[in-house]
Amino acid sequence: MADHPERQSPIDAHGIIGDMRSAALINDKGSVDFFCWPEFDSPSIFCSLLDSPDAGIFQLSPDLPDARREQIYLPDTNVLQTRWLSDRAVVEVTDLLPIGDTEDDTPLLMRRICLVSGRAWP
Repeated sequence: MADHPERQSPIDAHGIIGDMRSAALINDKGSVDFFCWPEFDSPSIFCSLLDSPDAGIFQLSPDLPDARREQIYLPDTNVLQTRWLSDRAVVEVTDLLPIGDTEDDTPLLMRRICLVSGRAWP
C-alpha cells in the first residue's frame, strides 16, 4: 500500500459506484475521494475531492509508481475495477456498493484488492 494519501485528482480521473441510496467517487489512484453515507443527503465521510486529503480518504493502492492505470466497469454492472499495469506486476482493485435486499439494509462499500501477477509490495 502507498505510504501517503494522494493529492486531489481531477473529476475526470474518477469512476462512480452507487446503490440507489448513495454513491462514491473512486479515483484512478485507488482512493475513495467522495462518499456520503448512508444516504445521498448524509454528511460525507470521505471528501478529499472537495478539500485537502485531511478531509478524508480511503486508499488502496500498490507500490507501483510507474504503472499505467485504467478504470473499467465490469460488463452490464456498476462494479468499478481499477487496474495498475507495470512490468513488475498487475494489480486490480474492485469497488461496489451492492443494492440491499430491503430498505432497512445498511449500505456497504465493498473493496477487493487482487494481485493478478508479479510482486507489488516491498
